[in-house]
Amino acid sequence: MYLFKGNAVFYLYILSLRRFRCRLLAAASILYFSESGDRMNLGRLGNTLQTKLVGILVGFAFFSALLVGGVSMYLSIQSAEKQIVESNGTIAAQVASEINRFMADAQGLTETLAAAPEVIAMDADRTKSLLLEEQQKNTQYELLYVIDAAGNQTVRTSGKLGNRADRDYFKEAMSGKTFFTDVYISATTNSPTLTISTPVKDG
Repeated sequence: MYLFKGNAVFYLYILSLRRFRCRLLAAASILYFSESGDRMNLGRLGNTLQTKLVGILVGFAFFSALLVGGVSMYLSIQSAEKQIVESNGTIAAQVASEINRFMADAQGLTETLAAAPEVIAMDADRTKSLLLEEQQKNTQYELLYVIDAAGNQTVRTSGKLGNRADRDYFKEAMSGKTFFTDVYISATTNSPTLTISTPVKDG
């Protein structure tokens, strides 16, 4: 009995040790799994933080690129607009200069013709020859003509003679000064045109 009891005790002791060992192993396993879980949680947390950080950096980089691109585009547009304005201003100044030169030349020719002896003498044949000759030299002039004090056309380079006493350019010339009309569309050429008139002075 005693031996059996001893064996039993010994066996039970062994079982207890085994159970204790199992408990230790179980505890160790639980501790291992707990540490593994903590590591996994930390790993997941690290991955999450890393992902968020990368997302923030990417978003910041994208926003920065967008901002820089927008500013660059704005400055480019402003520069292009400035260049266009400057270019248009230069072109406008050149065109204005050409127009002023043309107007000055036209006024000079008109006043020169008005001072010609044949025009002052109201010699129709000689005056028409003079006007036709000048028109051939200056093809930009659509029509040249002379009007007497009553407003009647006495000579013209083409077309029928008529009365222009009601026209402003006739009235202004009769007041003793050279006059430029506003631009209008010519009924003959359908192009922008203006009329220049100047008085014919006798003596």
